[in-house]
Amino acid sequence: MSQPIARLTNSLKAHGLSGTIGLSGALLKRVVKETPDMIRFSWIKFRKGSGEAIVQTQVGPMYVDLKDQGIGKKLALTGIHEKASSEQLMQELDLGMKVLEVGANIGYYVKLVANKIGPEGRILAFEPSRVNMKVLRKNIELSSLEDIVKVENVAVGETSGTAELFMMDKANASSLIKRTDSALTQVDSEMVPVVSIDDYLSSYDFDFDWFRMDVEGYEFEIVNGMKESIKKSNPKGCFIEVHSSLFPELGHTTMEFLELMQSVGFRLKIARYRGRTDVVVNGDDEWKNHPWFEEGYWEAFFTNSELN
Repeated sequence: MSQPIARLTNSLKAHGLSGTIGLSGALLKRVVKETPDMIRFSWIKFRKGSGEAIVQTQVGPMYVDLKDQGIGKKLALTGIHEKASSEQLMQELDLGMKVLEVGANIGYYVKLVANKIGPEGRILAFEPSRVNMKVLRKNIELSSLEDIVKVENVAVGETSGTAELFMMDKANASSLIKRTDSALTQVDSEMVPVVSIDDYLSSYDFDFDWFRMDVEGYEFEIVNGMKESIKKSNPKGCFIEVHSSLFPELGHTTMEFLELMQSVGFRLKIARYRGRTDVVVNGDDEWKNHPWFEEGYWEAFFTNSELN
């Protein structure tokens, strides 16, 4: 049973029809809106099977897990992921760049970046989930990117060690933070190795020109653990999915994260609330004064304050 229908069923049991209509108008609208996609996705799974399948996306053919209710489902249905940010990232990158990819997931952004930086570029990618790593490696092989991409099946944090990874039904929402979002369901957990970027790059030569990060609320810890690497590489910019609503879980705020980014030499260029094109801020001041600054998540592009 899909999540919207399951939530509707539970609400009917708890509140009855009138109560559900009164309390869950937004949910009912969502079920109606998502029903065509649910039917289409069921048809895709019927044709391709319920496991891994190759689908066509805007970055080329990709393996996806059809059990994944997150990025796998979205790519199977539309072939597009985070459209505005994907287009923005393509504008920011150049041929031959070295890119650090933290939270590579199944490789959508790995493929997008590889398409732009070309065969002379290089990507160092980290992904902690063994499930995602299996699909990521297949996608690298599918596009013959073995010479461009180096992957590590580890989590990234402030210090090296181990941590528990909470795996969700949406593969791109797994996190080192235990999620309580009603729209997510935990399907598993596992202990994973954790490295800091500074520790890792102390023994591996990789001066990066750009970095991207989607780590579901662990952004503060990772940036704290890569200060020396940022200083040494002096990257031109970065794209970070800033999970404002998750920061309090580890005792942080979005304001503190912005100050951290400023302290390592970055300023905000542009950020889109939940990737939307109708809620956009430009620059640090506009962002921190936005009423949703500490809410939801922002797809944020930062630029090197000295270079730009």
